[in-house]
Amino acid sequence: MRTNAIDSQHNTMRTAVLTAYPRIFTNIDRAADVFFAAARRAVSYGFTFEPSLFVPNMAIELEARHKSLSRRLAALVDASTLVVELGAGLSTRRTEFPAVAYRELDFPTMVRFKADIYTDIGCETAAQDLVGVDLSAPGALASAIADWDLSPYRRIVVLSEGLFWYLKRKDIADMIRCFENAFAGTEWMWLTADCPVEERVDTEYRSVIADSSGRSPVEPFADYTDFAAFLHEHGFTVQRSRMTETVSPRELY
Repeated sequence: MRTNAIDSQHNTMRTAVLTAYPRIFTNIDRAADVFFAAARRAVSYGFTFEPSLFVPNMAIELEARHKSLSRRLAALVDASTLVVELGAGLSTRRTEFPAVAYRELDFPTMVRFKADIYTDIGCETAAQDLVGVDLSAPGALASAIADWDLSPYRRIVVLSEGLFWYLKRKDIADMIRCFENAFAGTEWMWLTADCPVEERVDTEYRSVIADSSGRSPVEPFADYTDFAAFLHEHGFTVQRSRMTETVSPRELY
């Protein structure tokens, strides 16, 4: 494997730990369990962290985003649904939907790290649904999902939360084409909280995360209209909703 590919995977793991930290100030299910297990495991993976990298003021946004997506997802899934969470990192959403067919995709090193954490917190079954793949490599993604038996599923929900900030538009377009080919004949949709726009790229906590990951937002959209136009261009009918339509301020821990 190329050195820069190894570095990218390693940095992604650092980012996952850093974004897991603010969640301990929320009541997201299993958030504290996952972070502290990750912090213990990080030592064996050669991680070191400066205290200044841990930014608690992301907590409210992350909690609102997580709960909003989870509630939207809950309204879409049933026994015949497959959920495919992209760039899952240390997301705990899988543990909220134990009865739903679920796949979590991320870099292979991240997947191994998370499998260890799932074992540590008693969620070995969830570890079986982890898939290691570089999402920006179309051929690798196509190969990773080629052998999935999709016959039991009436609907597939692709889900992402924060992923687009670190991808080029071509990467997103390649993933769309890959899913169109792989899921042909099955209803599928993309549920996402990702809308990387230029005015939000330089906020302080995003800069901390970007500096740690080594992958600053590489191609933000000008605004939401630009983002929606991109999705329309690639065949999507876009439905927009705001977090406040799903989660009230009172529900934020």
